[in-house]
Formats: sequence, structure tokens, C-alpha cells
Amino acid sequence: MNKQKEIQKLKEDLNKFNKRLEELEKKETLEEWNGLMWSDTQTEGNWHEAMKFANDCIDGGHSDWRLPTVSELHNVFDYETGEPKIGGFSDEFYWSSTEFSGNPAYAWIVSLYRGSTNYSTKVTDTRYVRCVRRV
Repeated sequence: MNKQKEIQKLKEDLNKFNKRLEELEKKETLEEWNGLMWSDTQTEGNWHEAMKFANDCIDGGHSDWRLPTVSELHNVFDYETGEPKIGGFSDEFYWSSTEFSGNPAYAWIVSLYRGSTNYSTKVTDTRYVRCVRRV
């Protein structure tokens, strides 16, 4: 009986440890670069859903997240390595908050693995979303 209680206690302690480790890992994946903090929380959606997701985002204890500008996304791309300067990006296009001046039905998108920029329709196209905030 004593051994069973000890095993149960160790299992509970291990569960607490694992929960704490997950919390710390989540905080560490929030990357700061160039005066910005990038959330590790991502989703997909059209531009309007992306804007809402960013405005509603609560991550790392912060609630002042927003969609990055096209320049902020472009600055994350490393032209020497051909990859993002920070982790957590997929090999997909990401929405920016920057609208296309030639047609307000479009917004700029950036691929962080190709370094390419394009524009996409806000309503019908689905792209990845990653939020940013000033530190």
C-alpha cells in the first residue's frame, strides 16, 4: 500500500512537471526579433478572419496582437539562407495587414520560404495567419 501511494504521488508530480514544462516551452516559442514579438499561435482563413483572429488573440499573457504589415513580414525573410530569421513559419503565404492600393478587395501576402510577395483577394482566398506585437 505504501508503495502504491508513492507511485501515485510520483505520477501526480510528473503530471505537474509536464504541465509546467509545456507552459515554459510555450513562452519560449514566442519569438522576439527586431522589436517585435511573434506569436506562435497560427491559423488559416481569409483576410477578414485573419484580422479578427489577430485582434482577438491572447498569447503569452498579451492581448495587443495584430496582423503584421507586409514590411514586417518581409523583414523576417533571410535572403542569404532562404528561410525565415525566426522559427514557427510554414512554407505557405501569410496575410499582412497591408491592403493593396490598386484594389481594396486585395491585401498583400508574403511567403517566408520563398521571399516572395504577392496580393490576394481578401474574401475568397485562404492564407496563414501569425500575429505580432511591439515589445
